[in-house]
Amino acid sequence: MRIESDNILSSLSNTASSSYEKNKIDSFKKELDKAGRSQDKKEILKVAQEFEAFFIKNIFKSMRQMEKLSDVFVDKSFDREMYEQMMDEKMSESISQGRGIGLADQLYKQMIKQYGYGDEETNDSSIDILK
Repeated sequence: MRIESDNILSSLSNTASSSYEKNKIDSFKKELDKAGRSQDKKEILKVAQEFEAFFIKNIFKSMRQMEKLSDVFVDKSFDREMYEQMMDEKMSESISQGRGIGLADQLYKQMIKQYGYGDEETNDSSIDILK
């Protein structure tokens, strides 16, 4: 599976609903480029995992919005919404630090190939993010 980081980030940027999200996506672009140029595979993996956490958080956010549309009779308090946002953020970080959904792994492998750091014969671009 080939994942183009620029394509993913561009499509997410188009769907971002706030300036915070757009700034975060721009920050990921810069961090990925910086990590790629630094030749530090651990840094590339870290940024890939951070991006996966951001992506998962946006999935949770979309699910919460759908939940909000279906609960027309129950209004959530500001405190509850804030709690859910914080919980979603921590859950997405936790998921991406474990096995994740595979996005960080694929993004990492693609970045390693794109910057020429992977060794095709030894399959150096394969990772185990649970180590």
